[in-house]
Amino acid sequence: MSRFVDAAAHMRVLLIVLSLFIAHKEGIGSEAKSNKQMQATAFEKDTKKVLYTEKHSLIYDDNKLLSSHTRYFDPNGKLIAEMKSDYRRSLMMPTYVFEDHRLGSKEGLELRDGKYYIFNENSDKKREEKVIKDPKGIFSCQGWHYYIVENIEQIESKDLSLNLLFPSKLDYYSFDLQKQASEGSTLELSLEFSNWFIRLFAPRLDITYDPVQKKLLSYLGPSNILDTEGDIQYVKVVYD
Repeated sequence: MSRFVDAAAHMRVLLIVLSLFIAHKEGIGSEAKSNKQMQATAFEKDTKKVLYTEKHSLIYDDNKLLSSHTRYFDPNGKLIAEMKSDYRRSLMMPTYVFEDHRLGSKEGLELRDGKYYIFNENSDKKREEKVIKDPKGIFSCQGWHYYIVENIEQIESKDLSLNLLFPSKLDYYSFDLQKQASEGSTLELSLEFSNWFIRLFAPRLDITYDPVQKKLLSYLGPSNILDTEGDIQYVKVVYD
């Protein structure tokens, strides 16, 4: 049972990677600075019950993404968590902080003195961190989403392996990205651990893209937002 819980916790952190997905590049405009707003709704996996909503604010300079801020609200409109990301140095490996206001916890990626540090902090302000010695080939937060967008045609024809950061574990793990189906304006992908043993206990994450507009439509799997009992919940998130 402990193996399942640990694997599920891994997947919960993976959802932080997904929680700030960006809209397609078209339609941003040619202004020097622009702000784009997005919204998503998380439903209980097997019902239409709304569990929380996400509100995204993205800042662009021309068509280059500079920063993003995502806020999570419970069904009563109360702010329960938020994440701030900075892409100015790297689109694939943005620095970010995810904070759960209910649990008093934080985690993310920082850049100090030219070095990347992954960190996590609990409600007692106990902090753990680790230097990433070789960041090449590693994706943080939603950086791998941009990789998918830039390589959408390649992904439609073959499977890929991606290395994703997990601040809660002060490490990174390899994942397999596989195409499940493609029809018209939808591309269905799955993401799961490459390690076969972890895969036995960790659920798969299903993602649906619009490959033409290069836009995330939905995902199905464990949420990075815990329920009111502090347990992992399984959701379907639909993006506007």
